[in-house]
Amino acid sequence: KLKIYPGFGLIFVFGFIFLFKSKESISSVWANLPDTSYHILLIYLPFMVAQTAISEIPFSDDFRASWIYYSAPLKKPGELLLGTAKAVFVQLFIPVYLVISVGILAIWKGVALDDIFFGLINNVLIFMILLNVVTRYLPLSIAPNARNQSGNLLRGLLMFVCTGIPAFGHYLLVNKPWILLAAIPFQLIAIYFLQRNYRNTSWSGVKF
Repeated sequence: KLKIYPGFGLIFVFGFIFLFKSKESISSVWANLPDTSYHILLIYLPFMVAQTAISEIPFSDDFRASWIYYSAPLKKPGELLLGTAKAVFVQLFIPVYLVISVGILAIWKGVALDDIFFGLINNVLIFMILLNVVTRYLPLSIAPNARNQSGNLLRGLLMFVCTGIPAFGHYLLVNKPWILLAAIPFQLIAIYFLQRNYRNTSWSGVKF
């Protein structure tokens, strides 16, 4: 909780700083917001919380209780991993995304509706890419002091590129809603295969 919950506040802090970073008065910036594409940034800010949660979910003070995973009749731990990921996304990402979407609609009106819908599916795609790129651990199974502080530079760069490309593509196509709508079937197909791959994670694919 200490690692993840502060992220909720940071989302709104970063959003406010980015929107009102110019030297103009707040009232002037606010009046001109509907003519900008800043809502694209807001659409992807909630992903910060989901990303942090996925990196923190393996760690727990009660990690010794994870023996239950190995005694349970699980042929593949992928079902458990996918269930955990879905819980993280639904409980931590969706509520914040809904709140931000309401704010976006209040400022940018119906013009941003396509972006909100596309952005939601794009966030799911980015989330699934992240799950397939990061090292896979069972939830709540690692001691907090067992963190790898050095990390994996190559994996981190790969994760940044893989998750950044879909969001950047959305920004480039912000004024072409018909292309966004046409891309949705391809997004759904990619999500399906990424989810299937993650669900099929074997015991050999999990790091202990």
